[in-house]
Amino acid sequence: MLAFFLTVGFPVVLGAGFGLVFMVGQALGKGSRLLERSGAYLYPVLLAIPLIACLVPAWRQGGLEALGFALPRLGTLGTWTVVLVGSLLGVAIGAALFYNELAVGTLVQRMVDRRRGITRALEGRSREFAAEQRQGSLASILTISIFVVIAEEVLWRGFLPAFLKQRFGLSLVLAGFLAALSFGINHYYFGLRNVFLKGLSGAVWIVLFLATGSLLIPCVSHYTFEVLAWRRIRG
Repeated sequence: MLAFFLTVGFPVVLGAGFGLVFMVGQALGKGSRLLERSGAYLYPVLLAIPLIACLVPAWRQGGLEALGFALPRLGTLGTWTVVLVGSLLGVAIGAALFYNELAVGTLVQRMVDRRRGITRALEGRSREFAAEQRQGSLASILTISIFVVIAEEVLWRGFLPAFLKQRFGLSLVLAGFLAALSFGINHYYFGLRNVFLKGLSGAVWIVLFLATGSLLIPCVSHYTFEVLAWRRIRG
């Protein structure tokens, strides 16, 4: 139950952690700049909290396979063929989700460009974050992203939908929808647009997980998305 509260309440964990860093930044005279610069590294540290709460009980009960630590169900294909086909499928879906989000984001931006209040609500602090992340090593960020992707997939795809279904008796569709919504809300820092778009991507990854019984394709898809997003941020 602790893992459930930490997962659905992760925005609160983020708010507390980011708020602490902001206060430290204020005390040091660096304000929000310290928060923007440390965000990419602070997020995985905070993400480890619900992840540990989820993995430890599952490990003790021998249930990691239920969280998606298994090969995808792809017919009668051999092990390495499953890995190869699953990885290629994941790359294709991840790229499609990225370019879809890019297109939708660009369209929305054009629609509200003259309304600064709406733009701020839609974008959150996306631009400030992107500006700060142009510093430092892309390789280190992409390495950290591996952990972030695996952790998010375990929590919002492997754990949360099944927990909602089993603990609260929800239908699989409703449980998947709520898990996708929770994942979207987790990105509130980047504005309402990203809450919607990340919720949509989360729904696709939930479907992939439920269809294959594995986090391989969702993880590869998610990481492909991250690589393309970071390369765009870094220009």
